[in-house]
Amino acid sequence: MKRGFTLIELLVVIAIIAILAAILFPVFARARDKANAAACLSNIKQIGLAAHMYMQDFDEHMLFACYQMGINDGWGYSWWRWYWSLYPYMKNMDVLKCESYKFRGGRSRNSYGYNAYNLGLWYIPTSTSRVYLGVKLSEVPRPSEIIMFGPRYCAAGDDMQRAYTYYYCLPQAHNEGDNFCFVDGHAKWMNFGIMVPSVYYNTYWTW
Repeated sequence: MKRGFTLIELLVVIAIIAILAAILFPVFARARDKANAAACLSNIKQIGLAAHMYMQDFDEHMLFACYQMGINDGWGYSWWRWYWSLYPYMKNMDVLKCESYKFRGGRSRNSYGYNAYNLGLWYIPTSTSRVYLGVKLSEVPRPSEIIMFGPRYCAAGDDMQRAYTYYYCLPQAHNEGDNFCFVDGHAKWMNFGIMVPSVYYNTYWTW
């Protein structure tokens, strides 16, 4: 005569499965996060290499974050974004997306921003500020310390530096930190918290 499972046996099996799931799910989540972090580091490294190829073609001039095209797009004006300038060197817009970064809206869905307020925001020929005239690679005094690309701030825009000094909304997507690419092209993980202390500002963003 066949004997079925008793209620107690079923409950024990369910409890064992629940325990195993509780143990394994965090392991799988950490593995996924590590994979995302590695892919993100590779992405931002590729963006940095594309920026250096761009500079080689334009007499060492670094990017501007955006270029005003003079066409009203409903937001005020239409802008040519820095990553479109790099597309001929990247050939793949997927490198602009990190699966771990979540945004609350904004104009574009790219995950990365540019140090625009120190390397070049947009071009104004009558200005005397490097923000609006742009910077040449040779003019950056500490290229291995000045950040060029990092996570884009959560509101919108292309300048990532404001995330640390104004919006207080760093993604902190990778083990309580984020990936950054420096002017010399190297990329690494760093933990700044939700806002970079002012003592670091002149080290990592400006000079």
